[in-house]
Amino acid sequence: MTKWAAWLTLTALCLATAPTALAAPVTTNTYDLTSDLCSGGSCGAGPFGTVTVSSVSADEVAVTLTLAKGEIFANTGAGDSLLFDLSGNPGIKISAISPTNPTFTAIQTASGGSIKAGGGAGTWQYAVDCTGCGNGTSSPTSAGPLSFDITDMSGITPGSFVVNDKNYYFAADIMGTTGKTGVVAAPALTTTTISSGGTTSSVPEPATLAVLGMGLLALGQVRRRRA
Repeated sequence: MTKWAAWLTLTALCLATAPTALAAPVTTNTYDLTSDLCSGGSCGAGPFGTVTVSSVSADEVAVTLTLAKGEIFANTGAGDSLLFDLSGNPGIKISAISPTNPTFTAIQTASGGSIKAGGGAGTWQYAVDCTGCGNGTSSPTSAGPLSFDITDMSGITPGSFVVNDKNYYFAADIMGTTGKTGVVAAPALTTTTISSGGTTSSVPEPATLAVLGMGLLALGQVRRRRA
């Protein structure tokens, strides 16, 4: 075997055994709105919707509330489109709110807030509401889904969401399939965690690139001597 062929073989072996980069696992928590706290009667048969929280990065999560078929967000004053609490009550940023027609707005993002919901749903730290919806259930209305991103520069995960003073993870003001309006909520012990493992990256790590560079340099030196 020639010297340059030996160097190429060594380089190939190093590349084959070099560590590969793994992407961080993605975690998703789902919460079912099963508690019917609607005023004047039942809003229908639960679950009334599902909240999904997925990790985006170490300091960002994505939140989506999908209502059950036939339901819409209400603006009755009993609550907001989505109420939630976070561990430690940090100051957060809420962005990328959808839909935009009618408009949904972050109602509370600072630390130390207090929002009272009706129907026995308790007090909440944060909320997003359909500020563009009509009063009650008058036009314009929205059936969602409602989605937005939450950023906390001190770090946030799906596990950062905690129950409020009434042991609910989330609450929403809706009109149910019965035509009744009010608050529905996701009680404790209704969350499901789904974790997807990291995937192998095809991008070489710095150590791998260094080995490749040494091999190519050695090959060039051998070829210059033979010239």
